[in-house]
Amino acid sequence: MKTIFGPALLLGAIAIMPMSANAAPSVLANTQFTLGSTCSFDSSASGSVAASCGSYSSGDGIDARASFGSIGIRTKAAGPSSVIGTGTPEENDFWRGAAAMNDTLSFSVDSGTFRLFTDIAISLIEEVSGSFGGSSLPFGRNIFSVRIGDETIFQRRHEYTNSLTTGVASLTSTDDFGSAGRGFVDLAFTGGSLDLHASLFSESRCGAMHTGNFFNKTGSCLLGVDAFNSLRLIGSSVFDTDGKEVSGGFTSSESGFDYSVGVPPHGPVPIPLPATLPLLAGGLAIFFFGRRKTTQAG
Repeated sequence: MKTIFGPALLLGAIAIMPMSANAAPSVLANTQFTLGSTCSFDSSASGSVAASCGSYSSGDGIDARASFGSIGIRTKAAGPSSVIGTGTPEENDFWRGAAAMNDTLSFSVDSGTFRLFTDIAISLIEEVSGSFGGSSLPFGRNIFSVRIGDETIFQRRHEYTNSLTTGVASLTSTDDFGSAGRGFVDLAFTGGSLDLHASLFSESRCGAMHTGNFFNKTGSCLLGVDAFNSLRLIGSSVFDTDGKEVSGGFTSSESGFDYSVGVPPHGPVPIPLPATLPLLAGGLAIFFFGRRKTTQAG
């Protein structure tokens, strides 16, 4: 598989939305709170689904939604600014979730490449200040990823820890690749069909889960991501094994979704000006200028 977004990085260790070997049509949304316990799960073979934990709108929670052609997720984790000092792991500021879709596509040619056009929109939420004493692991973690097939095409992974010199919280680790906006992914297929998987993953936490304590924890932490309308599949093309585009190459999908058309992109498609427009504008300018001189002469 080829992508214009950059190198691939598999995130199997954090994947919480298993993909079936046969892509029976389905959309799924899953949200988790603290220690990996499932808060809400929803799936369907048609239509749309949604799942949520906590209250994102109030500043602490997660929402996930999925439909064929469009999946999204948003997360906010808010850390308390008071001194805890209980000697136990802080477990109340951890959100994780995923949204996904599975489908089987059919083509008019036996083998070739399916080019899937995508549009990604994302806003990171990262407001961290103060000190988080006693934290032996990153107390702040913000992760968002987009996965199509077996490849992660977009990722933002940020971790915050206390500075060893100042003791003040700061961004100390990043692992980012891929670009938001419009792009495409090339997927090879054989046998005239393709099992398509697409998913989003998000994890936001304020307060590391570890043994120890949080004495002198006087900082504030708000981490999250707004990608609720993020991944949109906005159309496709099919190429044969010689690299030639096949007209009408996509024929159908088990879900009934038309991947050749897709869903509207996030923003309006720029409309190019006709090549003759500058000439027309110039001609009108000359006409009005000449008419003005004629009027003045009269």
